[in-house]
Amino acid sequence: MKTHWLKKEDNDTVVIFFAGWGQSPSFFSAFEAENKDVIMVYHYSNLVFDILMNEVENYKNKVIIAWSFGVHVAGLFTEVTSVDKLICLNGSFTPIHDTEGIPNAIYQGTYDQLTENNWKKFVFRICGSKELSDHFLKVSDRAIEDLKEELYFLGQLPQIKNTPKVNLSIIGNKDRIFPPKNLENHWANRSEHLIVDTIPHFGFSKYTNWDSLINCKAEVTW
Repeated sequence: MKTHWLKKEDNDTVVIFFAGWGQSPSFFSAFEAENKDVIMVYHYSNLVFDILMNEVENYKNKVIIAWSFGVHVAGLFTEVTSVDKLICLNGSFTPIHDTEGIPNAIYQGTYDQLTENNWKKFVFRICGSKELSDHFLKVSDRAIEDLKEELYFLGQLPQIKNTPKVNLSIIGNKDRIFPPKNLENHWANRSEHLIVDTIPHFGFSKYTNWDSLINCKAEVTW
């Protein structure tokens, strides 16, 4: 598990961004957050939260934005520390699950057949457009070997013992990774507010800064 400060200006509030599988800071380096510092968590290979906790312990306010597999990791993080707000985007606390996450067969097939060409196809599916997927791949520094190791690790994560309070969950109805119906099943009784939005799995085609997620209108739309 790696951490990277996307913005550090000694503000009172920190945004802790738990990214999904296969991410690197380069894509998110220009994302803005008014009067907030931002630290990114990515490249998961362990669950040693000590470094992250030391980095954020002195902030008055802690906001988690978790996306995709990062939702599960964020849930495990809340078991060892408290946060003020938790926002989940296109992910679940049971990310590999036939009715509340990615179906088991799809996860296993992605792992077994992961090649350079299939990774490019996967990025296109998460982004929803060639322009965005081309940009994503251009700035990515990830190799197939460590992508596969990370995906395996994420598939072995322990269950969350105590489901944390979720202030807002957002589901993309054009998500081609987590079936939207499965996410609706998962979040129906777990989130204070729920939005179903017209976005692909990589919702950052619309939510292009952290404040756009933090200030998102929390109205339930089914």
